[in-house]
Amino acid sequence: MSKLIIIGAGGAGINILNMITKAGISPNAAVIEPYFVDTSDANANVVPKEHTLFKMETIKSTEDRLAGSGGERQSNVDTIKHNVKVFVDELPAKKVGDFYVVIGSLSGGSASVIAPLLTAELLKRDLPTLVIAVGDSKSELTNLNSSNTLKTYVAMSRMVNKPISMMYFNNTAPDGDENSRIETINKQIVLNLQGFAVMVSETNQDMDYSDMTSILDVSKYKTIDVPDNGINILTFHSKDINKGTENILVSRGITTDEVSMVNVASKHDKTGYLRDKELIELVGKNLPLILTASVGMVPSLLKNLEEIDKQFKDSNKNLMKNVHVETGECDDEGLVF
Repeated sequence: MSKLIIIGAGGAGINILNMITKAGISPNAAVIEPYFVDTSDANANVVPKEHTLFKMETIKSTEDRLAGSGGERQSNVDTIKHNVKVFVDELPAKKVGDFYVVIGSLSGGSASVIAPLLTAELLKRDLPTLVIAVGDSKSELTNLNSSNTLKTYVAMSRMVNKPISMMYFNNTAPDGDENSRIETINKQIVLNLQGFAVMVSETNQDMDYSDMTSILDVSKYKTIDVPDNGINILTFHSKDINKGTENILVSRGITTDEVSMVNVASKHDKTGYLRDKELIELVGKNLPLILTASVGMVPSLLKNLEEIDKQFKDSNKNLMKNVHVETGECDDEGLVF
């Protein structure tokens, strides 16, 4: 049976992974093995009692402990780099059938550094890895962090010379109802990981370990050129996906009968058939069935984030003009009379 080693990094990653452990997955899908990692104890109470939080230890003699990053991505970088290698070294030895999932916010101060570094380290060790990335544009800082973290993943893909497969979500609510939006996105992530656990379970006819590792690393196909941006956005679709979808490289489908549901124009596709009755019921009721790896989406995501950043900057310029206060002359201590 395959195993999903899921790492929740930072506040958002820990919260989402906690939801996954509570929601559970069919015993006949891939087994979930959760790990929680952060730079502070702020989210320790969310970690289930049967699991532990890997808290990164400071390497600076002037600090007795880390206390998070406060939204600033530059904070604790050297310490995080050191701790990431320690953390990965402590993971179980690689076995055929193991898949790795890294969940983290693009917009926070800690996870936006931990998650990319973890991903790169796992890929360097040739471990099949999926990234769950959650962006946020509710403020100028979170939007900028989201943009820069996406660019970080692109740069790291080039450095390790491997494509990075990512499921991308954004918490920003168009109607301003942030809590409702976050709840909806978290449920979508849980559902997507349940679907992924079914697809990599190795209980499906005509869908083996190599079939699934190839959708995470499309460079395994000699006929596919890895895109310059290095990021494949993975998306679950229902069976009625339109033909001719642009930028689709690879598609993997799961069906409960002998009728193929992969209806995607792609360079490679594969249909697997569910054999397990419990999984058939699970897929029939809840789960999306076709997973595609697409290129070309990251540039459009970055363009959208950059446009939002410009709007923030223009708005802040006007705000600064409106709130400026003339004090007149003051003495050496700052007193105005």
